[in-house]
Amino acid sequence: MWDHYKEGEKIRYIANRNGDIYVASLEWPGSSFQCKYITPNKNSAIRLLGHNENLSWKVDHENGLTIQLPESLQQESNRPCMYAYVFKMQGVPASVATSPIISVRDKQNVETEIFSDEIEVELIPGQENTRILYSLDGSEPNESSQTYSEPIKINKTTVLKAITSKDGYINSPTAKIHLNKAAFNNINLSSMYNQKYSAGGTLGLLDGQHGSTKFTDGKWQGFEGVDFEAVIDMGQKKDIKIIKTGFLQDLGPWIFPPILIEFAVSDDGKNYETVASFQQETPKEQSSAKRLAYEKKLSDQRARYVKVFAKNIGTCPPWHSGSGGKAWLFVDEISIN
Repeated sequence: MWDHYKEGEKIRYIANRNGDIYVASLEWPGSSFQCKYITPNKNSAIRLLGHNENLSWKVDHENGLTIQLPESLQQESNRPCMYAYVFKMQGVPASVATSPIISVRDKQNVETEIFSDEIEVELIPGQENTRILYSLDGSEPNESSQTYSEPIKINKTTVLKAITSKDGYINSPTAKIHLNKAAFNNINLSSMYNQKYSAGGTLGLLDGQHGSTKFTDGKWQGFEGVDFEAVIDMGQKKDIKIIKTGFLQDLGPWIFPPILIEFAVSDDGKNYETVASFQQETPKEQSSAKRLAYEKKLSDQRARYVKVFAKNIGTCPPWHSGSGGKAWLFVDEISIN
C-alpha cells in the first residue's frame, strides 16, 4: 500500500506489484497537475492513461511534482475520459513537511470561525526546525510569503492560509481557515438552531455568508418544527436603509419556506413597529432546491433593534413523503444596512 493513498479531496495514490504508481486526479487539473507525495524515479516516464505520449515533469522543493499537460488536452473532447484522470509513473514516496496547525479560541483546524471585533490566530508547527509561511489574502503561501513569528490579530473578514517549510522536505499542503467578521455582535434567538446546522454559531446569521442550494454547506442555520425569531441589537440607534434575509426551500429533506416573514424595528427592544410583511405560498409539489430572498428598502427609519420573524409551516403537508413530520426552516443571513 502506498504511504499516502489520499492527498486532499481530489488526489488518490494506488501502487501495483510491479512498482507502478498511479496518481488519480478527480477533476481536470488544467495546464499542469501538481502532487506532493511522490518523487518519480530519475528516468521514469509519466503518462496520462488513454494518452500515448510521455509528459514532461519536474520536482521542486516548493510544489513537489509538477506534470505539464499538452495544449491538445485542454479541449474537453480530446481528453481520454470525463471524470478521473490517472497518471502512471514509477517513483518513491516523497518527504513532505507536516502542515501547521491553525488554532483559534482553543479550537484547532476548524474550517470557519466567526468573530465580532477582533480575533487572534496561532499557527503551531507540526514538526521541529521548520518555518511557517502564511498569507491573509486567500493566495497560496510560498517562499516569499510572510514568516510566522507571533499570534496574528485579525479585525476583518479574512482567508488565512499557511504552509510549513523545512530543509530537505517538500513544502507542506496548505492549511486554511475562513475568518468571517459579523456585522453586529449581539443577536438573540427565540429558539435554538439544531447543532447539526449551526452556520458556525449564533453570529453565523450576521457574517455576510449566503448559503447555496445545498443545505449541508455549513452556511445555513436549521430549525426543526419551530418558528424563527431573531432580534439584533445594533448597540445604538442607526439609520436603516434596507433589511434582507434568505431562506432555503429544499422539499426532499423536509425544508419548507416560511409561510410568513416579518421585519420589525424598535428603539427600546420592547415596543416594535412592523415595517415589512411577506406572505409565502406553501409548495404543493416537489421542486428543485432554491434560496428565497426577502428584502425591504426603508426611508427615514432609525432604530436600535431589528427583529426578523418567520412562521414555520409546522408539519409536512399531506402530499409530501414526510406527511405529518416536523418541517424545517433554514435561514442563512440577516443583513441590515
